[in-house]
Amino acid sequence: MWLMGTAVCIAWVICLSSGRSVWAQEEKPETIRLFDGKSLDGWMVKCRPQDNDKRGYWKVVDGTITAEVPEGSKHHYIWL
Repeated sequence: MWLMGTAVCIAWVICLSSGRSVWAQEEKPETIRLFDGKSLDGWMVKCRPQDNDKRGYWKVVDGTITAEVPEGSKHHYIWL
């Protein structure tokens, strides 16, 4: 019985000491800013050729990208 307890204690010490090994620090991924909150610089409007005149739907209002479509306006797939 004493031998069993000693073996368990030794195994326990080995398990605990192996957890103290040095781990390489993970590098934080670089943050990529998609929107500056002020302009649409770097953004492109994708649309059908017949909707080229409607690219102005997209704008920045209070730090948010918004699309303002006039009532009754007919358009097809205008993506930012």
